[in-house]
Amino acid sequence: MAELSLPNGVRIVTERVKFMKKSLAIAGVKEGVLVCSDEELRQFFLQNPEKAFSLIHEYADKGNGTALYLMAAYYVGGYNAVICERNKAVEYYQKAMQAGYAPAVVKVCFYESDEQKKDELLKQWAEKNRALAQTGDFLAQKNLGLMYDNGWGVEQSDEKAAEWNRKAADQGYATAQHNLGNMYYYGHGVEQSYGKAVEWYRKAADQGYATAQYNLGIMYSNGRGVEQSGEKAAEWYGKAAEQGVAPAQSNLGVMYEKGRGVEQSYEKAVEWYRKAADQGQATAQSNLGVMYEKGRGVEQSYEKAAEWYRKAADLEYAAAQYNLGCMFVKGLGVEQSYEKAAEWYRKAAEQGYATAQYNLGIMYANGLGVEQSGEKAAEWYGKAAEQGVALAQSNLGVMYENGRGVEQSYEKAAKWYQKAADQGDAVAQYNLGTMYKNGLGVEQSYKKAAKWYRKAADQGLAAAKKKLSELGATK
Repeated sequence: MAELSLPNGVRIVTERVKFMKKSLAIAGVKEGVLVCSDEELRQFFLQNPEKAFSLIHEYADKGNGTALYLMAAYYVGGYNAVICERNKAVEYYQKAMQAGYAPAVVKVCFYESDEQKKDELLKQWAEKNRALAQTGDFLAQKNLGLMYDNGWGVEQSDEKAAEWNRKAADQGYATAQHNLGNMYYYGHGVEQSYGKAVEWYRKAADQGYATAQYNLGIMYSNGRGVEQSGEKAAEWYGKAAEQGVAPAQSNLGVMYEKGRGVEQSYEKAVEWYRKAADQGQATAQSNLGVMYEKGRGVEQSYEKAAEWYRKAADLEYAAAQYNLGCMFVKGLGVEQSYEKAAEWYRKAAEQGYATAQYNLGIMYANGLGVEQSGEKAAEWYGKAAEQGVALAQSNLGVMYENGRGVEQSYEKAAKWYQKAADQGDAVAQYNLGTMYKNGLGVEQSYKKAAKWYRKAADQGLAAAKKKLSELGATK
């Protein structure tokens, strides 16, 4: 019997190809469809996952374990057939496991939070999964890669994880292709290569695998493994966004807001932010808050801005916590409260959000919503200053110059004034000029004093202009 070579390296006898084509044509599904074996369902999925959906859905409804597993794969990857939906995927994986399909057990464990229960399940099913993988079952091969990646039921090995993912990827399984792309991106089990990562992401993305489309957008956005292209980034974000991938929707919103790779449109930015925000994507919720606060693409509303900031803040998104703190300081969309402001600034500051650290320093310095404390003010100014916040560096210089909350030190004052001045902070430039004029913490120099006074004066600082005049008279 003659054989025919098909895409993705799949080889099946001519008569089977005819059957597959017939199934593809009637995947509506009409009466009289021939019965498919599990292997035929898997191959059908590989050949054209988008068009295979109807037939696989029918077999899943009949309780077929392989079909139930593949339905879960659809809700994970989208494949231009469904909107990605985690809960649906988990539901189908559980049904597939109950139907006795070994690879499903690994996926159920992936979503299982109870580590003891997970270990027990994996020990029971590890060898069954391996046996299937060795027969060429691409679903089991990919899952064996997952087991090696996480050390589930086997000794952890990045190299083995890459090996088994490659076997499934070479058969054309998009999830494994995407996973192999990740391994090349991070250099896990393979030599790190952005170029190879892009190659594998593209294979999966071309099959409609949504997460790979999103990752390919990231690669184009950052110019990793490909020439940087805002247009290509937006294109791939768009494909993933249409399939419900929340981070892609959020990033596409950014592209529209900034006009990167697409025609600038606040309205479209809001549309995509909202889609992601409604899925609980914190970045999009925060960005939607900004759009409402500024009245960009929507009717301006401080109340709605605060509402979206709070949603993201409750998800521990630092930027939203900071923004919500600012709303409480000003009483915009919420009842004014320095106490609430300090609370939200602290949450963001403890996550390392530099501007929140600076603002919390301000609150402690002035006793706003917290008990006044020079020590706490200096502590938070210091954290923000170390991250390069010029205002914090300038204020920390003042604290050292005057010995407030820290041991007095002209040298440290000059150091922090210098850092802020180099960033263009006018007050720090003025103060640094004074340090040079009086030789405090630095070697006395009228020339350097004049230099820094002039920089501050050029920014409109009246006191600096006066000092320049005095310095000229002195000279």
